[in-house]
Amino acid sequence: MKSSSELRTEFLEFFRSKGHTVVKSSKVIPEDDPTLLFTNAGMNQFKNYFLGIETPPFKRACSVQKCIRASGKHNDLEDVGKDGRHHTFFEMLGNWSFGDYYKKEAIEWAWEFVTEHMGIDEKHLWVSIYKDDDEAFSIWRDVVGVPEERIIRLGDLEKGDEENFWSMGETGPCGPCSEIYYDYSPENKKSFSDGEKSGEIIELWNLVFMEYNRKEDGSLESLPAKNIDTGMGLERATAVLQSVKSNYETDLFQPIIKKIEDVTGRALNEENIVSFQVIADHIRALSFAIADGALPSNEGRGYVLRRILRRAVRHGRILGMKKPFLYRIVDAVVEKMSGAYPELSEAESHIKNVIYNEEELFYKTLDRGLEEFYKTVNNLRKQGKDTFPGEEAFILHDTYGFPLDLTRIMAEEEGFTLEEDGFYREMEKQRGRSKQGAKFRMELDQGEWVEYRDAVKTEFTGYSTLVQDNMRVIRYRRKGDTYYVVFDKTPFYAESGGQVGDRGVIEGQGVRLIVEDVKKMSDYHVHICKVAEGQIDDVPYTGMVDEERRRRIMANHTATHLLHYALRKNVDESIVQSGSLVAPDRLRFDFNHYGPLKEEELTAIEDTVNRIVLENRPVHVYYDVPIEEAKKMGAIALFGEKYGEKVRVVEVEGISRELCGGTHVTRTGDIGPFKIIRESSVATGIRRIEAITNVDALRFFREQEAILREMAGILKTGIKELPQKVKQLEEKVAKLENEVKKARRRSFIEDIDRNIERVKAGKFELVFLSISDSTPDEMRELSDKIKSGLKNGVVFIASKNKGSKKASVLLAAGKEAVDTGFHAGNLLKEIMGECGGRGGGRPHLAQGGGCDVENLERVFQILKEKLENL
Repeated sequence: MKSSSELRTEFLEFFRSKGHTVVKSSKVIPEDDPTLLFTNAGMNQFKNYFLGIETPPFKRACSVQKCIRASGKHNDLEDVGKDGRHHTFFEMLGNWSFGDYYKKEAIEWAWEFVTEHMGIDEKHLWVSIYKDDDEAFSIWRDVVGVPEERIIRLGDLEKGDEENFWSMGETGPCGPCSEIYYDYSPENKKSFSDGEKSGEIIELWNLVFMEYNRKEDGSLESLPAKNIDTGMGLERATAVLQSVKSNYETDLFQPIIKKIEDVTGRALNEENIVSFQVIADHIRALSFAIADGALPSNEGRGYVLRRILRRAVRHGRILGMKKPFLYRIVDAVVEKMSGAYPELSEAESHIKNVIYNEEELFYKTLDRGLEEFYKTVNNLRKQGKDTFPGEEAFILHDTYGFPLDLTRIMAEEEGFTLEEDGFYREMEKQRGRSKQGAKFRMELDQGEWVEYRDAVKTEFTGYSTLVQDNMRVIRYRRKGDTYYVVFDKTPFYAESGGQVGDRGVIEGQGVRLIVEDVKKMSDYHVHICKVAEGQIDDVPYTGMVDEERRRRIMANHTATHLLHYALRKNVDESIVQSGSLVAPDRLRFDFNHYGPLKEEELTAIEDTVNRIVLENRPVHVYYDVPIEEAKKMGAIALFGEKYGEKVRVVEVEGISRELCGGTHVTRTGDIGPFKIIRESSVATGIRRIEAITNVDALRFFREQEAILREMAGILKTGIKELPQKVKQLEEKVAKLENEVKKARRRSFIEDIDRNIERVKAGKFELVFLSISDSTPDEMRELSDKIKSGLKNGVVFIASKNKGSKKASVLLAAGKEAVDTGFHAGNLLKEIMGECGGRGGGRPHLAQGGGCDVENLERVFQILKEKLENL
């Protein structure tokens, strides 16, 4: 029986033998494509080739691409677990042609691989084509030899049926498809349609013949070059090879299933199979996404990950798990998959920590959320309703972290239909996501470019010079008074890897451009400029980078490498970078860690960096190092960088080696003093250090010294004596605060004596007290003292706010009163409407505010009446 690993390898070697370049899988977090939350198809990393934005370095390619489909158009999340074939994470085997071979070769090679290398008997195979693709029909029948009755025509664009016709979007490249299907039981004589409906016939491999461009009016025009794009899911192909109908029964999932049994203490059976499959699928998606740099959060892909994790946790709950457990299953994923994807083992500790902390966070709110859910369910049943309101589902999501599908499942289990429109209305009110990257990309994609010459990329010369002569414009476009200009070469660094873009001036014959920023678009550097004089023309230009600004950026970038080293040395060897910003005036470094760094750790980090600065170590840069050789050198990959087969290695001699495309100082002494100004949390398990160097650190020290001198002047003491002086003042303040508290207590006693009112209200002793300017804590303390002397007592306190016509209120009850059915929270919520306020709380204690002072007496009378009727 062929294993999934063997199938992976054999696929790539087969197409390598057919002249294809084997391309490494890109990350599941798309790079340079703000239109996608996750890489969802093998063709994503080749998208710019198909769109004509970039020229491919090869005519043929093949890959095994890791994909996640859990959002947007391609979203399989809801179906995961219900059958054996849907997944959030999967691997896509694919081969591509960029204007090289076409239908005949694609069809022949697909059939050869399936029948000869996968060893599938032809009697198990069906083929489908687009309804009028007679060329594909002839190749299948006359060249390959598939019987005519086994070739099915599908789809009809004119009737809105896009089956077997692929499109990249509403406009753009598109074309007919041809698919190979596998029949699990060919001995059962059946039609193709019946077999597909029953699940006996499944799609195995999809071949897309990209030959048209769909225009905005919907019409199709032929592309200048015809392309091939294919895809075969590894999980489904493995299931076919291993003679099982469920992907979860293959060697890809069985080790994970076994680990779930070990962790939960439950054996897989028919009753819990959905939960097992959900957990097995979701832990793969989480592991790969986190390894590639994603983190659970409340928006974007982070929200999708959080939703996946909490869905898995909920199914763990069904299996009896009441504490974090998912992180323990990561071992099985790493063991099974790290041979093909070594990034998993490299990030294993980080993956476990992120998942554990997310689980723990969810468990803290899960029980409270369940309590709120069942409370809502009980209220709906009393009202005779069978629809669970979307607004309540949003509260569960926003307050307790319940994903919508979790609430839907629970609601359905209780016999309710979830009203989702209300949920999405509330979600839209709250949602405010950053779309700057997408906005920039859209700005560049829209509008007409003025084209001067062809060039596949911008040559960056800024590593060795800050002044570049004879720059020529490739293309430019204008939007308002802003110009986007692409040159054939440039000394200006384009924003990437956390480092901001350069600024400066570009001059030509009678033209002067002020460069405000530089961004990357594919392999081009886009200079965002204002025209100070003249008009852009096809003339030679000289670019001059702002030297002082660049040198500060270089100091901060090398400092981030030293900071990374210092963190691993002084805090934890497993720390990896999770994001960064390198600007001229500061640096920011995000990293995995759980809990704030201690003061002594921050001091040790600063000391380590400054020691290396003072040692003035040389900084070496190695260009065009083969990626495997760089790894052997011990070079660390940094988050946010995109690496090819050849990489650039930055080495601080004797300290660190990192893969990095940024600009750096030549010696560590050029960094100047290093100072951490802030350490904080940015997400669960992710900390952030912000620091300054060079002239900014010197300015910071001067400002701090000036503040100390000013304080010393105010307190009439020397700087060295400040700590002792401040301590003396703190002692005086504490003494004065104590005297103020005593005075307030005396005032309270006088208020109580003057303003307390005691009445009998049915079986309750009711006390009403009106005081002024009391804090909630003081009101609670007063209520405790008063009710302790009452039998079956209820206390109502109103504190009038100074300078306002509003009052804060408190309603408290003793244990005897609560035992008789009294509920302070419900009662206060009910009566506060009478005075324009709001309130609520628990049975024995409730608080409220915003009550009109003039209506307090009426509220008290209503309270008295309700108690008499209780």
